[in-house]
Amino acid sequence: MTQPDDLLERAEWPGGVEPPAALSAAIRGECAAGLGKGRRCLTATQRLVRSLAIGAVTIGALVLVGGGMRPGGLAGAGLAGLAGWMSVVGIVLVVGLWAPVGHRASRWGRFALLGVLPASFAVYLMLIADEWIPLASFGAEHQARAADCGLHAIVISAFLTAAMMLVWRRTDPFSPGLSGALVGLAGGLVGALAVGAVCPTHDAWHLLLSHGTLVALLSAAGWLVGRRALAP
Repeated sequence: MTQPDDLLERAEWPGGVEPPAALSAAIRGECAAGLGKGRRCLTATQRLVRSLAIGAVTIGALVLVGGGMRPGGLAGAGLAGLAGWMSVVGIVLVVGLWAPVGHRASRWGRFALLGVLPASFAVYLMLIADEWIPLASFGAEHQARAADCGLHAIVISAFLTAAMMLVWRRTDPFSPGLSGALVGLAGGLVGALAVGAVCPTHDAWHLLLSHGTLVALLSAAGWLVGRRALAP
């Protein structure tokens, strides 16, 4: 008795049926619609340059509006201190985001940036502070000034972080939260520098509370936002 499989092997199959020409044309038109109209993707170097330019323009605009850099402000050593920390921001973006996915610094190395740099920035603030007002003497007037300055710093840092997120959007399919935290770290540092450059208050508690804490805050916010914004 012939097995069913043998019958299938010897069976004669009809040739392929070509669809009508109009249908083929419609399929090709539907599949090709919009091809060639998309925007060219930015290179990693272009994204890096744009991110740094956003930070530099923001700092320059705030200094211009604020009437120039205040002596003894958050920049500490003046333009040298400002340039130094902008270089750190560049390092964060290069180490954390610039290299292609799969060739970036190790996950633990990128986490180390999130721990070391906010702490280093806090130490920097303490070193450039004009004075240490006893915490018991940090009264309502000092608190109101710190809250006002901190609010401005958070708003500007959030704007910077959002702008950098747009520049780096959809670039990390593997660890978008971590990359987002590094973008938040960069935005927080630039925002703290921008507001601090025109800040008239230089006591240590003010600098730590109004400028230092937002670096860690923006890093945490960047983690949450980056999980959506930086994922493909």
